[in-house]
Amino acid sequence: EPICWQSDISGIDLQCDALGSAQLEVRVRALYGVIRGGDPFLGDGTSQPAAVRAAGSVPASEIGDDSQDWAVFAGDCPSVVSRIQRLTYQRCSHDSAQPPYDGYDSIQVKGITSSGPMDFTLTAALANSDADLDLVARTVRAEPQTGPPRGGTVVNVTVHGLEGFNATQVPLVLCEFGSEHEAMTRVGDWSPHGTLVKCTSPTLSRRLVAAPEADEPGASEAVPVLLNLRYYVFSQGWRRTDPVVFTYQPDPLIPDTEETPPRVRRVLPGLLRLPKMRRAGTPPIPLAELELGDPPPISYEQSAFSASSGVRLLSAARNGTLRCRLRGTNVDIEVAMEATLLRGSAGPIPLPGSEDWPRVLCHASSAAVNAVISSAGKSFVADVLLEVSVDAGRTWSGRNDGAVVKMVGPEVVRLDGLLPNVRLLGSESINMSMLGTGFEMLRPA
Repeated sequence: EPICWQSDISGIDLQCDALGSAQLEVRVRALYGVIRGGDPFLGDGTSQPAAVRAAGSVPASEIGDDSQDWAVFAGDCPSVVSRIQRLTYQRCSHDSAQPPYDGYDSIQVKGITSSGPMDFTLTAALANSDADLDLVARTVRAEPQTGPPRGGTVVNVTVHGLEGFNATQVPLVLCEFGSEHEAMTRVGDWSPHGTLVKCTSPTLSRRLVAAPEADEPGASEAVPVLLNLRYYVFSQGWRRTDPVVFTYQPDPLIPDTEETPPRVRRVLPGLLRLPKMRRAGTPPIPLAELELGDPPPISYEQSAFSASSGVRLLSAARNGTLRCRLRGTNVDIEVAMEATLLRGSAGPIPLPGSEDWPRVLCHASSAAVNAVISSAGKSFVADVLLEVSVDAGRTWSGRNDGAVVKMVGPEVVRLDGLLPNVRLLGSESINMSMLGTGFEMLRPA
């Protein structure tokens, strides 16, 4: 007779104002337990523990199909929200010596609407009492948090709660990468009375962590999994820590020696003006938009794009290895920036030959902007080279006329054309110096 632990799940709520009468699907599952609830007459089901998949438990035709793992609630938003208020988490053990009060589990919630998916993870604590829960080790941090699918990444996991044990009291610490199956579990390297556990990532099995194969619909090259530490306490049984996220992510693609990075053909706008200094933690600031093309003499056609560095551009965007940077040509200025791809017909008409290329949006962090203003001042004028990288900054596009633009500080104003009579109104009186016969730049004297 199994020993089961059961608890109601409350507090999961969604705001339906923005959805109106649109259809909504909410999926809920746990890594090691079962989710029950809802209304069976409306098709609401019961989840299966996602982390206890066996290698042969999914038919070959459904590799990566995780639909069986989720309790699914579908319908209009108010109906779905009312049903997910009545969920129950259940965890059972068939070992009388090991009751199902072993520490922590993760409850994953995924919502699918017409505007796209949304997901988050809750951490559930399993213990007979608060005192027992206080004895379970807690994860503090893990570094690094990414590694290649082939495995072999040593993840340093810092925990609080193992420092009170010696090797006799805790003879074994296991690292579970998204599954308790032996293929996704490794023995952790832990020293008695220590707070550091070294976990070596195994080779990724998409089937065991319920991730679609790379060539299946909905697949992503990056696969996040929840990393738990499971350790045995002598005379007490197994315990499991709360999780951290580890992402299997392919290595950055390194261009072939004969391949030249994409060529920056145009920077928009032609004058980059830094904003005022920003508070730390504010969202990244879009600074420039790049129009790209292959280096000559390759023709600017779709066939050339598909067989050239343009393919690496798309892969870099998927893998998170697309970067931009600004470097001063006449002053010591450098700004490192993240980058994303822009698609669609919005924006300026592309140059002939670049119609099939996605544009690159470069955005800088508030810290990067503040560093430039702190070193160069608020009224600098500089020529800068804007470069793009598809391999996280290992190689950069070369210099050409289209990639060099002017960048100015936040107190520089631009006026186009000949303006014999200029009046600037402001709350403070300042002297202005004018650069160029066409009064192209103005800045505080």
